Amino acid sequence: MRLKVIIISITILIISVFIVMQFVSKDQKSIEVIETPKDTILIKKDELLTEKGNNKGEAHYEFSYAIKDNSKIHYSFSDKNKRGITFIIYNNDKSEVISRGHTNQENNFLLESTFSLQKEGNYKITIVSDDGDGGENYPISVLVELLPN
Repeated sequence: MRLKVIIISITILIISVFIVMQFVSKDQKSIEVIETPKDTILIKKDELLTEKGNNKGEAHYEFSYAIKDNSKIHYSFSDKNKRGITFIIYNNDKSEVISRGHTNQENNFLLESTFSLQKEGNYKITIVSDDGDGGENYPISVLVELLPN
């Protein structure tokens, strides 16, 4: 009887060791953690060009950029009615054009650009319809985001 208990114990021990070794010996992939900035989206809008006031058919936005962001600026602009719209990014006092584009058939009414900013501060975006009726009720989509350098 004692011999049976010893044989059963040894068998259970060998099986347990075998099971544990199978689990431990499997290749385990390491997980790489990539830190990304928490607030990478500066502007994200899907809306209509304004219908009232002095800025009829226009849209105006602002975003801030800090050197510590160490990022490029990427924008995407869609002229959903395919009318032809001008998109301009200026410095804060509008004395310098940072980026400019115009939607048309050649670019499928979609503008995209990525660039680096040399100065921190506030930047202004002006979007203007150019078909003569002020562009009221024209749907647009604007995305401005930070991308790693």
